[in-house]
Order: sequence, then structure tokens, then C-alpha cells
Amino acid sequence: MARDVSFFDRLGSLLAQEREAEKARLTSLAQGLTLREREEQGLSVLKASW
Repeated sequence: MARDVSFFDRLGSLLAQEREAEKARLTSLAQGLTLREREEQGLSVLKASW
């Protein structure tokens, strides 16, 4: 099924909006957590000290 090029332009735009929203959500979430909590959520990686 052939698609108009505008379909892909719109899809790309929606994906970019979704990425930005997710980035903002993760930034907001990370600001309210301790470093340990961020690691537990997979938002950061702590280097093990030996």
C-alpha cells in the first residue's frame, strides 16, 4: 500500500515529540530521587568501589 510522503513526515514529528516528552519525564523523575534510587530505577549507573 503506497503512502503519501506527508505520512512519514508526520510520523517523524510524532516520534520526536514522544522522545522529548519521555526525556522531560525522566528528567523530572530523576530530580526527585537520590542517586541510589536513580540507580534502582535504571536512570543512572553507579561504579562499584573495590
